[in-house]
Amino acid sequence: MPETHSLPMRSVEWPEDMKGVAAPDTLPALVAYEIGAARARNARLHFAIMHEPFLDALLSGTKTVESRFSRHRIDPWMRAAEGDLVMVARSGGIVVGYFVVRDVKYYDIGVSGLAEVRQRFSAEICSQLDPLFWETRAATRYVTLLGVESATRCDEFRLRKRDQRAWISFDWQRTLV
Repeated sequence: MPETHSLPMRSVEWPEDMKGVAAPDTLPALVAYEIGAARARNARLHFAIMHEPFLDALLSGTKTVESRFSRHRIDPWMRAAEGDLVMVARSGGIVVGYFVVRDVKYYDIGVSGLAEVRQRFSAEICSQLDPLFWETRAATRYVTLLGVESATRCDEFRLRKRDQRAWISFDWQRTLV
């Protein structure tokens, strides 16, 4: 079991070109361990900005599917895979936990329709936490659904992000896209 204190960033391999994401000064030891394990298994590393109440529902185990809706094919569309590590952060870039991707489903709802996604995944997404959830996603076309495994809270650390993206993917074999 990894230690629970923080490690200096120099002890963790951090991607050099994270396109606007600066490495924190320190990482919680558990997070450093998980990043190392993800790299060892060639899994991608993702950073996801989440809002309450969905963030708490995910970390408490109530929300078992993380959903991303978009009008365009942006991350994590076709970039996430089983076994990937997703660091979850509050607005402002404060990372508070992580999960491993259990499975991924992609929907082009211009073809399949939002109704199918709503009917099949509403409970797992915890859409009931926001009365306007489906209404605010009516104009989207692409849906990525990530099964959540091993959602874990961690000691908080700041991710110094310089852009407005709510999801960033890193592939260890390539630079960040």
